[in-house]
Amino acid sequence: MVDYVHKDLPKVSKESVFTPTLPVRGCYSFVGSSGSISIAFPYRSNIRAVAVEHGTSDLLAFHSASVAPQQVSLFGLRFQGERLTGKSNETHLGDFDYRMSKKYSRIQTYSIPVSLNDLEFDAIRIHVSSNHGHKDYTCLHRIRVLA
Repeated sequence: MVDYVHKDLPKVSKESVFTPTLPVRGCYSFVGSSGSISIAFPYRSNIRAVAVEHGTSDLLAFHSASVAPQQVSLFGLRFQGERLTGKSNETHLGDFDYRMSKKYSRIQTYSIPVSLNDLEFDAIRIHVSSNHGHKDYTCLHRIRVLA
């Protein structure tokens, strides 16, 4: 399934934010300044850190910093019953702010608390509570889960 909200953006799927081949101008976009994306792992995994990447303005040409995520929450999911159709239990893994300024890298890595490192999860949910000011849409360019 292809998800997109902006007519001038390349049409990309949710899964594309987890691959290294996303086009330079591409992003997974959702309506408004908040939204979530969940991705299931092929097998249960320990999550040590998550890296979020937003391109620089000179690389992206079309996007501005205002569409980048700002306040982000991470949740680990464990499925009960059928892997993708059953209920899931969520564990809050942390909150962070993605910062857009020249003193911060465009790839920002957020460590999961050591107390949660031994837990295994079937999926991760990334919830964006706000972006850097764009009212119409928010873009996720790339997410890396470090297990």
